[in-house]
Amino acid sequence: MKVIYQPKGRAGEYAKYAVNLYNGCLHGCKYCYVPKFTQKSSFDFHKNAEPRNSLLINLEKDCLELRGKIKDNVLLCFLTDPYPPIDNKFTRKALEIFRKYDIPFTILTKGGKRAIRDFDLYSKQDHFASTLTFVSNEKTKKWEPKAELFNSRFEAIKEAKKRGIFTWVSLEPIIDPLETFKIIELTYPYVDLYKIGKVNYINLAINWHDLVLKIINMLNKLNKNFYIKKDLRQYIY
Repeated sequence: MKVIYQPKGRAGEYAKYAVNLYNGCLHGCKYCYVPKFTQKSSFDFHKNAEPRNSLLINLEKDCLELRGKIKDNVLLCFLTDPYPPIDNKFTRKALEIFRKYDIPFTILTKGGKRAIRDFDLYSKQDHFASTLTFVSNEKTKKWEPKAELFNSRFEAIKEAKKRGIFTWVSLEPIIDPLETFKIIELTYPYVDLYKIGKVNYINLAINWHDLVLKIINMLNKLNKNFYIKKDLRQYIY
């Protein structure tokens, strides 16, 4: 593959295939692991989000090769966000290529309502996912300064559900457990699946054992499907 790849490690728990549309990310999340992964300073990585050179040409080549060969969704994106606060016609063009070759895709974004404009391109196979970390606007602005606020992300989830699109929420990273419980309470009628993971690279005074058991208990009572990532699953026992 030229631009579609098979993620490994923690990312591999979320998707078997992925593609990154942009270089950089404007959301500026304080917990972002990507600058270290890409050997860039946080300032350089977060100062812009530029469409990758020849991405659309190479994506079409990959989709042509994969057509009829894969059933797993291709996730957009791990190392950036498919809906940065810029003109997103580039993202729509990428989704049009997936649709042209009938390759299922999953959008994972903090771009909120910016993603709604492309919901007409989704098939029954495609998924819409949002990372939710805080309900509090104040905490969102502190940790995710240029990402969309909770209400915008929630509106996108509700609109996706209304249109019959499969929805899931990434509760990763967990930074404030009380906020995590609030998110579940507010969103569960509109979410088909939750994926939960702990914060990494930041030391927080959280009893992960108690927390993961409480989350599991809550989601079971709500009869919701969920996946506990390995880095958090180890605290169950």
